[in-house]
Amino acid sequence: MKKITKIFFAGLLTVGFGFAAQAQEANGQGSNTITTSANVLGLIEVTNEENLNFGQVMPGFAKFVPMIIDQNTSVLSSSQGTVNTENVTSGLFHVFAAAGSSIALSFEVEPLKLKEGTDVLALDFNKGLAADGTTTTLGWSTLGTTATVTKLEIDGTNEIDSFPSNQIEGKNGIYVHIGGTVRPTGTQAPGEYEGSLTLTAVYN
Repeated sequence: MKKITKIFFAGLLTVGFGFAAQAQEANGQGSNTITTSANVLGLIEVTNEENLNFGQVMPGFAKFVPMIIDQNTSVLSSSQGTVNTENVTSGLFHVFAAAGSSIALSFEVEPLKLKEGTDVLALDFNKGLAADGTTTTLGWSTLGTTATVTKLEIDGTNEIDSFPSNQIEGKNGIYVHIGGTVRPTGTQAPGEYEGSLTLTAVYN
């Protein structure tokens, strides 16, 4: 037992002398290098390309405007049956951001209010004439057509995990399409109503 103990301590002493020698050779110092890097993204830009305009609306009859009209006014609809297409336009934003980045889109709606009064005209999104929630009236796309639209929600935050690489007017961006449905009551006060919809885009 004593012999084993002596061998063990001899081993410890040998290791200790080895470290001392190495420390002396390096002058007691150690160093290494890491690389520091960062990717500064371009500023997000949101532009208003077209306002959402429902044109003339009849009291008691809902009127639906799709998110993309493309000169085809036959896609407009009204619970009245006859649709007045004068001055009717779908809303459109462009959002420019860095390709591959993660961004969040959100909306803020200011109600449609009578300019000369206090009445409010009901407006909803992603519901259509039937108000059943099966119609998409908010969405983003890369081609500007309904075939490529990804639905957006009016409430909460809409995440785009990897912003697409897509050129619009020489910059990297997407289209955000806006449609909706107004629902005047049978006794809705006549006059011009105006509200707003604000789109905010931020990097995650």
